[in-house]
Amino acid sequence: MTLIASLIVDKTASDTLCWEMKKNNSVSLFELLLQCLESSDEELKTAALLLLTQLSQSISHKERSKRDSYVEFIDNLKLPLNETPNNKLSAGDRTHNDCQPEYIVEDLCRILIELYKELSSSKKYLESEEEAWCSVSACISSLLALSPRCRLYAVHRHFPQILLNTLQAVRDKLSLHGKPADVIRNANHEPILRNLYWILTIINTTMLDCLPAKESFADENIAVSLNKLWPWCMMTEQLREALVKLLLTFTNECPKAWSCMCVCVSGRSMALEVCAIVTRDASRLTTGPLLPLALRLLTNCASHQHCRAIILKSEVVMCVSRLRARSNPATLAYSAWMRLAERLARHADGAAALLAAVSSPGLRPVPRRLLPAIAHAAHYHRSTFLQSPDILELLCGSLLTGETGEVVCAARAVWALAANNHRAKLVLRSAGVTAAVHSTLHRLQKSKDPSVHKALELLTYTHNILQTT
Repeated sequence: MTLIASLIVDKTASDTLCWEMKKNNSVSLFELLLQCLESSDEELKTAALLLLTQLSQSISHKERSKRDSYVEFIDNLKLPLNETPNNKLSAGDRTHNDCQPEYIVEDLCRILIELYKELSSSKKYLESEEEAWCSVSACISSLLALSPRCRLYAVHRHFPQILLNTLQAVRDKLSLHGKPADVIRNANHEPILRNLYWILTIINTTMLDCLPAKESFADENIAVSLNKLWPWCMMTEQLREALVKLLLTFTNECPKAWSCMCVCVSGRSMALEVCAIVTRDASRLTTGPLLPLALRLLTNCASHQHCRAIILKSEVVMCVSRLRARSNPATLAYSAWMRLAERLARHADGAAALLAAVSSPGLRPVPRRLLPAIAHAAHYHRSTFLQSPDILELLCGSLLTGETGEVVCAARAVWALAANNHRAKLVLRSAGVTAAVHSTLHRLQKSKDPSVHKALELLTYTHNILQTT
Protein backbone atom coordinates (compact mmCIF):
# COMPACT_ATOMS: atom_id res chain seq x y z
CA MET A 1 0.00 0.00 0.00
CA THR A 2 2.90 2.34 0.76
CA LEU A 3 4.32 1.43 -2.66
CA ILE A 4 1.05 2.36 -4.40
CA ALA A 5 1.04 5.68 -2.51
CA SER A 6 4.55 6.48 -3.71
CA LEU A 7 3.68 5.52 -7.30
CA ILE A 8 0.52 7.63 -7.70
CA VAL A 9 2.49 10.80 -7.08
CA ASP A 10 3.40 10.31 -10.75
CA LYS A 11 0.66 11.80 -12.97
CA THR A 12 0.66 8.93 -15.46
CA ALA A 13 0.37 6.29 -12.74
CA SER A 14 -2.39 8.26 -11.05
CA ASP A 15 -4.33 8.65 -14.30
CA THR A 16 -4.03 4.94 -15.02
CA LEU A 17 -5.21 3.92 -11.54
CA CYS A 18 -8.21 6.29 -11.60
CA TRP A 19 -9.15 5.30 -15.15
CA GLU A 20 -9.02 1.58 -14.33
CA MET A 21 -11.13 2.04 -11.18
CA LYS A 22 -13.74 4.05 -13.06
CA LYS A 23 -13.80 1.77 -16.10
CA ASN A 24 -14.34 -1.35 -13.97
CA ASN A 25 -16.53 0.45 -11.42
CA SER A 26 -14.15 -1.03 -8.86
CA VAL A 27 -14.53 -0.46 -5.13
CA SER A 28 -11.92 -2.99 -4.02
CA LEU A 29 -9.20 -0.39 -3.32
CA PHE A 30 -11.56 1.67 -1.16
CA GLU A 31 -12.78 -1.44 0.70
CA LEU A 32 -9.14 -2.27 1.43
CA LEU A 33 -8.57 1.29 2.68
CA LEU A 34 -11.58 1.00 5.01
CA GLN A 35 -10.28 -2.27 6.45
CA CYS A 36 -6.76 -0.92 6.97
CA LEU A 37 -7.94 2.32 8.58
CA GLU A 38 -9.95 0.35 11.14
CA SER A 39 -7.16 -2.16 11.69
CA SER A 40 -5.29 -2.34 14.98
CA ASP A 41 -2.07 -2.69 12.98
CA GLU A 42 -0.52 0.79 13.13
CA GLU A 43 1.73 0.16 10.14
CA LEU A 44 -1.25 -0.77 7.95
CA LYS A 45 -3.19 2.24 9.22
CA THR A 46 -0.31 4.61 8.45
CA ALA A 47 0.07 3.17 4.95
CA ALA A 48 -3.67 3.56 4.30
CA LEU A 49 -3.60 7.18 5.47
CA LEU A 50 -0.69 7.93 3.14
CA LEU A 51 -2.38 6.23 0.17
CA LEU A 52 -5.71 7.98 0.70
CA THR A 53 -3.94 11.34 1.09
CA GLN A 54 -1.90 10.89 -2.09
CA LEU A 55 -4.91 9.62 -4.07
CA SER A 56 -7.09 12.56 -2.97
CA GLN A 57 -4.39 15.12 -3.72
CA SER A 58 -3.59 13.52 -7.06
CA ILE A 59 -7.22 13.74 -8.21
CA SER A 60 -7.59 17.30 -6.86
CA HIS A 61 -4.63 18.45 -8.98
CA LYS A 62 -5.97 17.07 -12.26
CA GLU A 63 -7.45 19.30 -14.96
CA ARG A 64 -11.03 20.27 -14.15
CA SER A 65 -12.90 17.94 -16.52
CA LYS A 66 -10.99 14.86 -15.34
CA ARG A 67 -11.19 15.90 -11.71
CA ASP A 68 -14.94 16.41 -11.80
CA SER A 69 -15.44 13.08 -13.50
CA TYR A 70 -13.38 11.18 -10.90
CA VAL A 71 -14.96 13.05 -7.98
CA GLU A 72 -18.44 12.15 -9.23
CA PHE A 73 -17.38 8.51 -9.55
CA ILE A 74 -15.84 8.33 -6.06
CA ASP A 75 -18.64 10.29 -4.41
CA ASN A 76 -21.24 7.82 -5.69
CA LEU A 77 -19.54 4.57 -4.72
CA LYS A 78 -21.91 2.85 -2.30
CA LEU A 79 -20.95 0.63 0.60
CA PRO A 80 -21.58 -3.12 0.18
CA LEU A 81 -25.14 -4.07 1.14
CA ASN A 82 -23.98 -6.51 3.81
CA GLU A 83 -22.70 -3.65 5.96
CA THR A 84 -24.82 -3.55 9.11
CA PRO A 85 -25.42 -0.38 11.12
CA ASN A 86 -24.37 -0.06 14.72
CA ASN A 87 -25.02 2.56 17.34
CA LYS A 88 -21.53 4.01 17.37
CA LEU A 89 -22.35 5.63 14.05
CA SER A 90 -24.98 7.95 15.53
CA ALA A 91 -24.49 11.70 15.57
CA GLY A 92 -23.64 11.65 19.25
CA ASP A 93 -26.72 10.54 21.16
CA ARG A 94 -25.87 6.85 20.68
CA THR A 95 -29.57 5.95 20.34
CA HIS A 96 -30.29 6.33 16.61
CA ASN A 97 -28.48 5.17 13.50
CA ASP A 98 -28.95 8.58 11.89
CA CYS A 99 -25.37 8.80 10.64
CA GLN A 100 -25.07 5.32 9.17
CA PRO A 101 -22.95 5.88 6.05
CA GLU A 102 -24.45 4.88 2.73
CA TYR A 103 -21.45 5.78 0.59
CA ILE A 104 -17.80 4.78 0.83
CA VAL A 105 -16.55 8.37 1.17
CA GLU A 106 -18.93 8.85 4.10
CA ASP A 107 -17.51 5.79 5.84
CA LEU A 108 -13.96 6.99 5.19
CA CYS A 109 -14.96 10.35 6.64
CA ARG A 110 -16.50 8.70 9.70
CA ILE A 111 -13.33 6.71 10.43
CA LEU A 112 -11.05 9.72 9.96
CA ILE A 113 -13.19 11.88 12.24
CA GLU A 114 -13.02 9.21 14.93
CA LEU A 115 -9.23 8.98 14.54
CA TYR A 116 -8.94 12.78 14.72
CA LYS A 117 -11.07 12.88 17.89
CA GLU A 118 -9.10 10.08 19.49
CA LEU A 119 -5.69 11.59 18.74
CA SER A 120 -6.80 15.12 19.72
CA SER A 121 -8.16 13.98 23.07
CA SER A 122 -4.61 13.47 24.39
CA LYS A 123 -3.76 17.17 23.68
CA LYS A 124 -0.33 16.18 22.40
CA TYR A 125 -0.83 18.50 19.43
CA LEU A 126 -0.47 21.39 21.89
CA GLU A 127 3.10 20.38 22.72
CA SER A 128 4.63 18.60 19.75
CA GLU A 129 4.14 17.56 16.13
CA GLU A 130 2.76 14.09 16.74
CA GLU A 131 3.25 12.12 13.51
CA ALA A 132 -0.04 10.22 13.76
CA TRP A 133 -2.06 13.39 14.38
CA CYS A 134 -0.39 15.18 11.45
CA SER A 135 -1.00 12.18 9.15
CA VAL A 136 -4.69 12.03 10.01
CA SER A 137 -4.97 15.82 9.61
CA ALA A 138 -3.34 15.70 6.17
CA CYS A 139 -5.57 12.82 5.11
CA ILE A 140 -8.89 14.25 6.25
CA SER A 141 -8.12 17.69 4.79
CA SER A 142 -7.26 16.10 1.42
CA LEU A 143 -10.43 14.00 1.38
CA LEU A 144 -12.63 16.94 2.40
CA ALA A 145 -11.05 19.12 -0.29
CA LEU A 146 -11.92 16.46 -2.87
CA SER A 147 -15.40 15.28 -1.96
CA PRO A 148 -18.57 17.43 -1.63
CA ARG A 149 -20.43 14.44 -0.17
CA CYS A 150 -17.72 14.02 2.46
CA ARG A 151 -18.05 17.68 3.51
CA LEU A 152 -21.81 17.41 3.99
CA TYR A 153 -21.39 14.20 5.97
CA ALA A 154 -18.73 15.84 8.16
CA VAL A 155 -21.21 18.58 9.08
CA HIS A 156 -23.80 15.90 9.95
CA ARG A 157 -21.19 14.27 12.20
CA HIS A 158 -20.66 17.62 13.97
CA PHE A 159 -17.07 17.84 12.77
CA PRO A 160 -17.08 21.69 12.78
CA GLN A 161 -17.65 21.63 16.55
CA ILE A 162 -14.79 19.16 17.00
CA LEU A 163 -12.47 21.38 14.97
CA LEU A 164 -13.48 24.47 16.92
CA ASN A 165 -12.67 22.64 20.15
CA THR A 166 -9.11 21.96 18.95
CA LEU A 167 -8.81 25.54 17.68
CA GLN A 168 -9.94 26.90 21.03
CA ALA A 169 -7.48 24.62 22.84
CA VAL A 170 -4.63 26.09 20.76
CA ARG A 171 -5.95 29.59 21.42
CA ASP A 172 -6.06 29.01 25.19
CA LYS A 173 -2.60 27.47 25.19
CA LEU A 174 -1.05 30.37 23.29
CA SER A 175 -2.86 32.96 25.40
CA LEU A 176 -0.82 31.76 28.39
CA HIS A 177 2.39 32.77 26.60
CA GLY A 178 1.77 36.51 26.42
CA LYS A 179 2.66 38.50 23.31
CA PRO A 180 3.60 36.40 20.25
CA ALA A 181 6.80 38.21 19.26
CA ASP A 182 8.15 38.05 22.82
CA VAL A 183 7.63 34.32 23.15
CA ILE A 184 8.32 32.50 19.90
CA ARG A 185 11.49 33.59 18.14
CA ASN A 186 11.67 30.76 15.62
CA ALA A 187 8.00 30.60 14.71
CA ASN A 188 8.46 28.58 11.51
CA HIS A 189 9.65 25.61 13.56
CA GLU A 190 7.35 25.97 16.58
CA PRO A 191 5.24 22.75 16.87
CA ILE A 192 2.05 24.37 18.15
CA LEU A 193 2.05 26.91 15.30
CA ARG A 194 2.66 24.20 12.73
CA ASN A 195 -0.25 22.25 14.19
CA LEU A 196 -2.38 25.40 14.11
CA TYR A 197 -1.72 25.47 10.37
CA TRP A 198 -3.26 21.99 10.04
CA ILE A 199 -6.36 22.99 12.01
CA LEU A 200 -6.88 26.08 9.83
CA THR A 201 -6.39 23.97 6.69
CA ILE A 202 -8.95 21.35 7.76
CA ILE A 203 -11.48 24.07 8.66
CA ASN A 204 -10.93 25.61 5.22
CA THR A 205 -11.45 22.34 3.34
CA THR A 206 -14.55 21.54 5.43
CA MET A 207 -16.16 24.78 4.22
CA LEU A 208 -15.33 24.54 0.49
CA ASP A 209 -18.59 25.20 -1.38
CA CYS A 210 -20.47 23.94 1.68
CA LEU A 211 -22.87 26.50 3.12
CA PRO A 212 -24.01 24.27 6.04
CA ALA A 213 -20.40 24.00 7.22
CA LYS A 214 -19.85 27.76 6.97
CA GLU A 215 -23.02 28.50 8.89
CA SER A 216 -22.10 25.92 11.53
CA PHE A 217 -18.73 27.59 12.11
CA ALA A 218 -20.42 31.01 12.20
CA ASP A 219 -23.04 29.86 14.69
CA GLU A 220 -20.34 28.39 16.92
CA ASN A 221 -18.49 31.75 17.09
CA ILE A 222 -15.37 30.91 15.12
CA ALA A 223 -14.76 34.69 14.97
CA VAL A 224 -13.79 34.80 18.66
CA SER A 225 -10.99 32.25 18.33
CA LEU A 226 -9.70 33.63 15.01
CA ASN A 227 -9.61 37.17 16.37
CA LYS A 228 -7.62 36.10 19.42
CA LEU A 229 -5.29 33.97 17.31
CA TRP A 230 -4.76 36.72 14.72
CA PRO A 231 -1.39 38.01 16.06
CA TRP A 232 -0.07 34.44 16.18
CA CYS A 233 -1.26 33.75 12.63
CA MET A 234 0.66 36.79 11.40
CA MET A 235 3.97 35.33 12.60
CA THR A 236 4.68 33.07 9.61
CA GLU A 237 3.94 33.31 5.91
CA GLN A 238 2.37 29.85 5.97
CA LEU A 239 -0.09 30.79 8.73
CA ARG A 240 -0.91 34.17 7.17
CA GLU A 241 -1.82 32.54 3.88
CA ALA A 242 -3.76 29.72 5.58
CA LEU A 243 -5.85 32.18 7.59
CA VAL A 244 -6.64 34.44 4.63
CA LYS A 245 -7.58 31.42 2.48
CA LEU A 246 -9.83 30.15 5.26
CA LEU A 247 -11.61 33.52 5.46
CA LEU A 248 -11.84 33.70 1.66
CA THR A 249 -13.67 30.35 1.64
CA PHE A 250 -15.75 31.29 4.70
CA THR A 251 -17.03 34.57 3.22
CA ASN A 252 -17.87 33.18 -0.22
CA GLU A 253 -21.66 33.64 -0.52
CA CYS A 254 -22.28 33.29 3.22
CA PRO A 255 -24.03 36.27 4.90
CA LYS A 256 -23.42 34.82 8.37
CA ALA A 257 -19.69 34.88 7.65
CA TRP A 258 -19.90 38.54 6.64
CA SER A 259 -21.35 39.33 10.05
CA CYS A 260 -18.54 37.36 11.71
CA MET A 261 -15.97 39.50 9.90
CA CYS A 262 -17.30 42.57 11.76
CA VAL A 263 -17.32 41.01 15.23
CA CYS A 264 -15.05 43.02 17.53
CA VAL A 265 -12.99 40.99 20.02
CA SER A 266 -10.47 42.77 22.23
CA GLY A 267 -10.67 45.83 19.97
CA ARG A 268 -10.00 43.81 16.82
CA SER A 269 -12.26 42.77 13.94
CA MET A 270 -11.16 40.49 11.12
CA ALA A 271 -12.49 42.87 8.45
CA LEU A 272 -10.33 45.67 9.81
CA GLU A 273 -7.28 43.39 10.02
CA VAL A 274 -7.71 42.27 6.40
CA CYS A 275 -7.92 45.93 5.35
CA ALA A 276 -4.63 46.50 7.20
CA ILE A 277 -3.03 43.64 5.24
CA VAL A 278 -4.18 45.21 1.95
CA THR A 279 -2.95 48.74 2.73
CA ARG A 280 0.38 47.42 4.05
CA ASP A 281 1.08 45.05 1.16
CA ALA A 282 -0.06 47.56 -1.49
CA SER A 283 2.59 50.02 -0.29
CA ARG A 284 5.44 47.53 -0.75
CA LEU A 285 7.75 47.57 -3.76
CA THR A 286 6.70 44.07 -4.73
CA THR A 287 3.31 42.56 -3.94
CA GLY A 288 3.18 39.01 -2.63
CA PRO A 289 0.52 36.30 -3.03
CA LEU A 290 -1.42 37.51 0.03
CA LEU A 291 -2.60 40.82 -1.46
CA PRO A 292 -4.87 39.45 -4.23
CA LEU A 293 -6.33 36.92 -1.78
CA ALA A 294 -7.10 39.66 0.75
CA LEU A 295 -8.70 41.85 -1.93
CA ARG A 296 -10.88 38.94 -3.07
CA LEU A 297 -11.87 38.37 0.55
CA LEU A 298 -13.00 41.99 0.91
CA THR A 299 -14.90 41.69 -2.37
CA ASN A 300 -16.85 38.78 -0.87
CA CYS A 301 -17.83 40.95 2.12
CA ALA A 302 -18.53 44.22 0.29
CA SER A 303 -22.28 43.61 0.06
CA HIS A 304 -22.57 43.64 3.85
CA GLN A 305 -23.24 47.19 5.08
CA HIS A 306 -21.04 47.01 8.19
CA CYS A 307 -18.17 45.33 6.34
CA ARG A 308 -18.43 47.90 3.57
CA ALA A 309 -18.28 50.73 6.10
CA ILE A 310 -15.05 49.27 7.53
CA ILE A 311 -13.55 48.94 4.03
CA LEU A 312 -14.48 52.50 3.08
CA LYS A 313 -13.07 53.97 6.29
CA SER A 314 -9.72 52.28 5.61
CA GLU A 315 -7.30 53.20 2.82
CA VAL A 316 -8.18 50.16 0.70
CA VAL A 317 -9.99 52.12 -2.02
CA MET A 318 -7.14 54.63 -2.35
CA CYS A 319 -4.37 52.03 -2.30
CA VAL A 320 -4.86 51.35 -6.00
CA SER A 321 -3.12 54.61 -6.89
CA ARG A 322 0.03 53.31 -5.19
CA LEU A 323 -0.52 49.87 -6.70
CA ARG A 324 -0.97 51.26 -10.19
CA ALA A 325 2.21 53.31 -9.96
CA ARG A 326 4.34 50.21 -9.35
CA SER A 327 2.41 47.24 -10.77
CA ASN A 328 1.70 45.86 -14.19
CA PRO A 329 -2.07 46.22 -14.76
CA ALA A 330 -2.14 42.50 -15.59
CA THR A 331 -1.13 41.48 -12.06
CA LEU A 332 -3.52 39.48 -9.90
CA ALA A 333 -3.61 42.21 -7.26
CA TYR A 334 -4.57 44.93 -9.73
CA SER A 335 -7.31 42.74 -11.22
CA ALA A 336 -8.59 41.88 -7.74
CA TRP A 337 -8.79 45.58 -6.84
CA MET A 338 -10.85 46.26 -9.97
CA ARG A 339 -13.33 43.55 -8.98
CA LEU A 340 -13.54 45.00 -5.46
CA ALA A 341 -14.21 48.47 -6.92
CA GLU A 342 -17.02 47.05 -9.08
CA ARG A 343 -18.63 45.35 -6.06
CA LEU A 344 -18.37 48.47 -3.89
CA ALA A 345 -19.81 50.69 -6.64
CA ARG A 346 -23.09 48.76 -6.56
CA HIS A 347 -23.90 50.77 -3.43
CA ALA A 348 -24.17 54.55 -3.06
CA ASP A 349 -21.49 54.85 -0.36
CA GLY A 350 -19.08 52.63 -2.26
CA ALA A 351 -19.70 54.53 -5.49
CA ALA A 352 -18.89 57.83 -3.75
CA ALA A 353 -15.60 56.44 -2.45
CA LEU A 354 -14.71 55.12 -5.90
CA LEU A 355 -15.36 58.48 -7.57
CA ALA A 356 -13.18 60.17 -4.94
CA ALA A 357 -10.38 57.72 -5.80
CA VAL A 358 -10.88 58.32 -9.53
CA SER A 359 -10.29 62.04 -9.01
CA SER A 360 -6.87 61.41 -7.45
CA PRO A 361 -3.72 61.96 -9.57
CA GLY A 362 -2.74 58.30 -9.21
CA LEU A 363 -5.74 57.20 -11.27
CA ARG A 364 -5.38 59.61 -14.16
CA PRO A 365 -6.14 58.86 -16.90
CA VAL A 366 -9.02 56.75 -15.58
CA PRO A 367 -8.33 53.11 -16.56
CA ARG A 368 -10.92 51.44 -18.77
CA ARG A 369 -10.92 48.42 -16.50
CA LEU A 370 -12.90 50.55 -14.05
CA LEU A 371 -15.80 50.83 -16.51
CA PRO A 372 -17.97 48.13 -14.83
CA ALA A 373 -17.64 50.01 -11.53
CA ILE A 374 -18.28 53.37 -13.19
CA ALA A 375 -21.43 52.00 -14.84
CA HIS A 376 -22.79 51.15 -11.36
CA ALA A 377 -21.70 54.48 -9.86
CA ALA A 378 -23.56 56.44 -12.55
CA HIS A 379 -26.86 55.40 -10.98
CA TYR A 380 -26.03 57.17 -7.71
CA HIS A 381 -23.91 60.25 -8.47
CA ARG A 382 -25.09 61.92 -11.67
CA SER A 383 -23.85 65.41 -10.75
CA THR A 384 -20.32 64.16 -10.02
CA PHE A 385 -20.16 62.48 -13.44
CA LEU A 386 -21.43 65.54 -15.28
CA GLN A 387 -18.78 67.71 -13.60
CA SER A 388 -15.91 65.33 -14.36
CA PRO A 389 -14.23 65.83 -17.77
CA ASP A 390 -12.02 62.79 -17.14
CA ILE A 391 -14.97 60.42 -16.75
CA LEU A 392 -16.86 61.89 -19.72
CA GLU A 393 -13.71 61.53 -21.84
CA LEU A 394 -13.42 57.90 -20.69
CA LEU A 395 -17.01 57.22 -21.76
CA CYS A 396 -16.43 58.79 -25.19
CA GLY A 397 -13.19 56.93 -25.79
CA SER A 398 -14.65 53.59 -24.68
CA LEU A 399 -17.65 53.99 -26.96
CA LEU A 400 -15.57 54.90 -29.99
CA THR A 401 -12.64 52.50 -29.65
CA GLY A 402 -13.48 50.07 -26.88
CA GLU A 403 -14.10 46.34 -27.07
CA THR A 404 -17.68 45.08 -26.89
CA GLY A 405 -17.68 44.69 -23.10
CA GLU A 406 -16.32 48.22 -22.66
CA VAL A 407 -18.96 49.60 -25.04
CA VAL A 408 -21.70 47.90 -23.01
CA CYS A 409 -20.42 49.36 -19.72
CA ALA A 410 -20.04 52.84 -21.18
CA ALA A 411 -23.54 52.69 -22.69
CA ARG A 412 -24.99 51.59 -19.34
CA ALA A 413 -23.37 54.60 -17.65
CA VAL A 414 -24.65 57.02 -20.32
CA TRP A 415 -28.16 55.58 -20.07
CA ALA A 416 -28.14 56.00 -16.24
CA LEU A 417 -26.97 59.61 -16.56
CA ALA A 418 -29.39 60.64 -19.30
CA ALA A 419 -32.59 58.94 -18.17
CA ASN A 420 -35.28 61.50 -17.24
CA ASN A 421 -32.80 64.37 -16.97
CA HIS A 422 -32.76 67.12 -19.61
CA ARG A 423 -29.72 68.91 -18.14
CA ALA A 424 -27.67 65.70 -18.27
CA LYS A 425 -28.54 65.24 -21.96
CA LEU A 426 -27.27 68.75 -22.71
CA VAL A 427 -23.99 68.17 -20.84
CA LEU A 428 -23.47 64.80 -22.55
CA ARG A 429 -24.14 66.38 -25.94
CA SER A 430 -21.63 69.19 -25.35
CA ALA A 431 -19.03 66.69 -24.12
CA GLY A 432 -19.33 64.67 -27.33
CA VAL A 433 -20.89 61.64 -25.65
CA THR A 434 -24.07 61.78 -27.72
CA ALA A 435 -22.06 61.89 -30.95
CA ALA A 436 -19.95 58.94 -29.72
CA VAL A 437 -23.11 56.89 -29.05
CA HIS A 438 -24.43 57.73 -32.54
CA SER A 439 -21.13 56.84 -34.23
CA THR A 440 -20.73 53.57 -32.31
CA LEU A 441 -24.32 52.55 -33.05
CA HIS A 442 -23.73 52.92 -36.80
CA ARG A 443 -20.43 51.04 -36.56
CA LEU A 444 -21.96 48.07 -34.74
CA GLN A 445 -24.97 47.96 -37.07
CA LYS A 446 -22.55 47.08 -39.86
CA SER A 447 -20.87 44.34 -37.82
CA LYS A 448 -21.73 40.69 -38.50
CA ASP A 449 -20.33 39.53 -35.18
CA PRO A 450 -23.18 37.96 -33.13
CA SER A 451 -21.46 38.94 -29.86
CA VAL A 452 -22.34 42.62 -30.43
CA HIS A 453 -26.10 41.98 -30.27
CA LYS A 454 -26.45 42.98 -26.60
CA ALA A 455 -24.32 46.10 -27.12
CA LEU A 456 -26.40 47.03 -30.16
CA GLU A 457 -29.68 46.74 -28.24
CA LEU A 458 -28.37 48.85 -25.36
CA LEU A 459 -26.90 51.49 -27.66
CA THR A 460 -30.16 51.77 -29.61
CA TYR A 461 -32.08 52.31 -26.39
CA THR A 462 -29.51 54.81 -25.08
CA HIS A 463 -29.49 56.69 -28.39
CA ASN A 464 -33.29 57.03 -28.30
CA ILE A 465 -33.13 58.40 -24.74
CA LEU A 466 -30.50 60.97 -25.72
CA GLN A 467 -32.63 62.15 -28.65
CA THR A 468 -35.71 62.59 -26.49
CA THR A 469 -36.10 66.16 -25.22
